[in-house]
Amino acid sequence: MSENTVSVQTLLGGFSQAYGRYKIARNEKNNEKVFSALFETLNWVVTIYFRLKDTNNKLSKNPLLKAIKYVRNHVHHQWADALILSTKGMALPAELPVAFHEWLWKSADNLPQGRIDPKGKRLYKDLLENKPARYALQEVYTLFETIKDDNPTKSKN
Repeated sequence: MSENTVSVQTLLGGFSQAYGRYKIARNEKNNEKVFSALFETLNWVVTIYFRLKDTNNKLSKNPLLKAIKYVRNHVHHQWADALILSTKGMALPAELPVAFHEWLWKSADNLPQGRIDPKGKRLYKDLLENKPARYALQEVYTLFETIKDDNPTKSKN
């Protein structure tokens, strides 16, 4: 990468900050706050995926990241609201602070039509559909934590 390109560490830091905002927003029943934080978090995930997929097998072959790329494309290009609020209680394990509701990934059939991506749709249905969004985002956070040390290059800004 050129000296004018930000480091992977910078990208990971951006994701971490956005994910932190999502974790705060998800404790509320405010769709706009959750959408904004999710939109930003998904975009960081896909940016990091594209930056590293050719050099990191943990990312290039990860089905969860491909499922997230699918939903990110719907959120980003079709302005889809990808989550639905469930007030039936929280899923276990719970995180602190505890919210007695859950933001779930919508059914793939309830997302607006986008580019045809049968593999992405299948992965979305298998890994995300009707499941708490926090589970997948926590898994991505954990994955990204494992690659931090693999990419120590600092930017020259």
